[in-house]
Amino acid sequence: MLKELLSAKILSQLILTLGGYLLLAAVIPRTDFTSFIAIYTLLFFGYLLLIRAKLNLASIFTIGLASRLIFLSCTPSLSDDVYRFLWDGRLWTQGVNPFQYIPQYFIDNPNNLKGLEELYPHLNSKQYFAIYPPINQFIFGITALLVPAGFFKAQLTLKLILIAGELLLFRYGVKLLKTHNLNPGLIGLYFLNPLVIIEITGNLHFEGLMSTFVLASFYYLKTNRWALSSIAFAFAICTKLLPILYLPLLLPILGLSKTIKYNVLTLTVCALLFLPFLNLELAMNMLNSIDLYYQSFKFNSFIYSVLLDLLGEESKVWIGLILALIPALFILRLAFKKGDYKSVIERSFGAHTLYYIFSAVVHPWYLVTLLALNTILQHKFIIIWSYLIGLSYFTYRTLPYEESSFVIAIQYLVVLIWAAIEYSKQKNQSKLATA
Repeated sequence: MLKELLSAKILSQLILTLGGYLLLAAVIPRTDFTSFIAIYTLLFFGYLLLIRAKLNLASIFTIGLASRLIFLSCTPSLSDDVYRFLWDGRLWTQGVNPFQYIPQYFIDNPNNLKGLEELYPHLNSKQYFAIYPPINQFIFGITALLVPAGFFKAQLTLKLILIAGELLLFRYGVKLLKTHNLNPGLIGLYFLNPLVIIEITGNLHFEGLMSTFVLASFYYLKTNRWALSSIAFAFAICTKLLPILYLPLLLPILGLSKTIKYNVLTLTVCALLFLPFLNLELAMNMLNSIDLYYQSFKFNSFIYSVLLDLLGEESKVWIGLILALIPALFILRLAFKKGDYKSVIERSFGAHTLYYIFSAVVHPWYLVTLLALNTILQHKFIIIWSYLIGLSYFTYRTLPYEESSFVIAIQYLVVLIWAAIEYSKQKNQSKLATA
């Protein structure tokens, strides 16, 4: 490993890569889009060179870990969600259910709760109930127990937890690749990707941890340990709710009886994880916040935005419902279509991608799980999207935030055209293979 890392080509690329991450972590604010996209482009160029170098696992692990550790001492610069994470954790550890009140309540009603005043001015969701599922809340609570006040040590604790999750993902990703008789070095497609490193360790988003549980679930499914797979899947859902889309897709490989058992176990574990927080009022608060989020916000959407412009704001609810039906019908169709184990990963990837294509909100970190699944599938369009979605930070160059329809259109058109070409080639190859 050391000889490979010390080769002139790899060493120079490593120095430039780590330097780029250091600039993003410590120097460049998200309002400076020109500097951000310049560094981001260089990082992606370096990433592609490292992938082409076909590094061994030890080198991939070392470079990926070093890149993540650079962000430990720096405040997240591209996202302010961390303040809500710490807020929810400090509420819970002081006996207040984070799903019960909006942050504004604690300002309007004086209290003796500690550690909230320093966070409140930075919150971007003062009028919203908590929307983060229980695995997130447990981690927020652990962080609050370890660091009940102060910001730097608290965000450092969260980063260390998420890095631990990334290392676990590396392990499961390698094991999963081996069970598919694929080169374990393909884990570098995820572990070295600049979007993943910046958004998980740099900006503290939990899609990386969700992806860890998703890969663990698929690994246990592949090795015929469906109960462990189901539990891991429940943990994925309770980190971010979206993997629940995958559950119907298990029917073709597990059969009806085992799929029912799998889903019952998954949902039972989910219910147990939600139990410390749950009652009817709190469930309604969470659902209302999720509904308000998708009804009130629009970010980096393409098809949704086009339809909204054509049909007007008064059609917002109907547009959202109709576009949500498309991935739902896609999933329903595939649930009753024959397939093998690998097709479940492919279909999960497809359903997840389709959901984002029609979504009203597509933040850069949303692509992280697709990148994790792509270590098995190796689609080029998602790698391209993981670069182009960096253009969405163009929105933050001004206050108030202002999106560029042109920038969004360029991003999606390139991705959709590339995906269509890949799909067409894949279909033709499949026909030739069965001819």
